[in-house]
Amino acid sequence: MQTTPHRGFYDGLYTPAFKDLKQCLDYPDARYVVALNYSGLIDNVRTHYERDPQAQLTLHRGGGDARNQFAALKYSPSPTAGQFLELARSYKYGPSFLAAASLTQAVPERIKIYEEAIGISYLPAYIRLGRLYRSQQDENRAIGMFSKSGDSGLPVGYWKLGETPTGSANMDLTKFMELTKAIREFL
Repeated sequence: MQTTPHRGFYDGLYTPAFKDLKQCLDYPDARYVVALNYSGLIDNVRTHYERDPQAQLTLHRGGGDARNQFAALKYSPSPTAGQFLELARSYKYGPSFLAAASLTQAVPERIKIYEEAIGISYLPAYIRLGRLYRSQQDENRAIGMFSKSGDSGLPVGYWKLGETPTGSANMDLTKFMELTKAIREFL
């Protein structure tokens, strides 16, 4: 059984499409995709274009939109939390808030960054903040963040609730059976 499609299939479709995209570098989305080609992230289709980090950075830096600017920082040699925060605040770009928090050592500052991301309705920040609270042994706040995540439309928050000591993954069997019965009766 073949697990990856035949390379010739991609050569026939991808190579002309990539050449067309290279003619559209005035558009941020096209620039982003072309830059990814040089990153080595699309190995199944990259057949004629070798990894070229400098070309990738140049393309991302010229993109002008938040996603390209974020990628340029992310793939730069030594990005700082301050650079990611500046980008996050300028564009209200959630992934940049998370990158800034990951480069920040002080827990109170990381909490503020996650809260700022939540303030722009970037839902993955709830999960990150919940995980941070959990690492600080603050299960009540962790549970609150995971619940808010799920209630806001990010179902992984409910999954994370199951991993908490008061969630179903860690509760005793008697308690689990009681809850299961209550759910069945409700439905």
